[in-house]
Amino acid sequence: MIDYVRTDGTMEIVAVAGPPGAREALLGKEVPAGVLDHELELAQRWGRLRFLPHGTVTNDVPYVWTPDIPLPETPDGWHPDDCLLAPLYAGAGELNGVLSVDMPVNGRRPDAFQRQLLELLAGQAETALQNARRASRLRASEESFRLAFEATAVGMGMISLDHRGPLRLLQANRALGRIAEAAGHEPVGVLSDLLDPSDPDHDPDHWGRAIRSAPAGVYRAEKQLRGGSGERPWVQVVATVLPLHTTETGRAIVQVEDITERRHRAASDPLTGLANRARLDDGVTAAIEAVRSGAPPGALLFCDLDDFKSINDVFGHLAGDAVLRACAGRLAAQVRTGDSVFRMGGDEFAIVLRAVPPGELDPLVDRIKKMVAGPIDHEGRRLAVTMSVGAAVIDGSVCSVDGLLAAADAAMYADKRRPV
Repeated sequence: MIDYVRTDGTMEIVAVAGPPGAREALLGKEVPAGVLDHELELAQRWGRLRFLPHGTVTNDVPYVWTPDIPLPETPDGWHPDDCLLAPLYAGAGELNGVLSVDMPVNGRRPDAFQRQLLELLAGQAETALQNARRASRLRASEESFRLAFEATAVGMGMISLDHRGPLRLLQANRALGRIAEAAGHEPVGVLSDLLDPSDPDHDPDHWGRAIRSAPAGVYRAEKQLRGGSGERPWVQVVATVLPLHTTETGRAIVQVEDITERRHRAASDPLTGLANRARLDDGVTAAIEAVRSGAPPGALLFCDLDDFKSINDVFGHLAGDAVLRACAGRLAAQVRTGDSVFRMGGDEFAIVLRAVPPGELDPLVDRIKKMVAGPIDHEGRRLAVTMSVGAAVIDGSVCSVDGLLAAADAAMYADKRRPV
């Protein structure tokens, strides 16, 4: 009979060899945690075997089976209540199970040679039980991974790092399929196909080398995917390189999380919804690069509300917030497609104008100032502000974003000092 130890310490009788009555009485029965530990402590030590003579423990428990044999007439005879145990341990000394003998074939206690054979049998059973437990744990681990892999809202996949086919997707969950579909590239065979072609990592060899050489085998990056039907999504990519074994090529588990909304929140002003100061550099840099590529000159406008502090002081911050939202909406309404409006903080705004035709910059600035100066209704009151605007031209002479911003800021203060 073999008892198998479960993770909670309970033992289950999983194998019985002997008369049919023994199998019917014992197979599938459970032994409470600690019972056999107690019996092993009371038993006589026969090498790795443990012998429990009759009368050592009571036998009024459901997992005990008493063979129908006569009482022994000699000291070496086997009593119906005798039991011989062989504990089965894991490599670390953990009790995996117990092999027990309740009825020897010859009706006598085993001699030295029989004990040796029984110890060899116990060793084989110990190995088999360890292998069964490892296989069971592996199946449970694989099943848990599969369920987590499929259920998670984060895109997950396994990619090849083999130089002959770098970043080839070996496995992918549904979430990664949805991300690929949003990028207009579903199904995806190679991870780098998701990236915008302007990204150097769109080349799988280039991106594969970066992942393989990541410190501690963990690669992290934020990437913009290629254009789909709408806004190009941003994702955070985390690739964990798996340890190499002799029969495996390089692989990595990759997680791809859509962070478009998070980036949008981080780069947007929560009060007005405009892009914030963090995104201004990108807007100005794009305008400068467009001019260098042959586009007509553009302009950076730096805008500041006049006497805005008095609105907060007299009518309160809620009124001030209403004015800021209204001004932001009016600025956004005045610019053209391709132009961008930013809230710099406080009562300051910036506008990046692309390709401004000659002679149209000053009229555009005047229209913006007149539109902002219109009355703003708030809780039955009509509020009004004016705006000072400074312009700096974006042409081939621009060297830096900071220099351009400083020039526009200086022009705004000059406009503020002008007499009305």
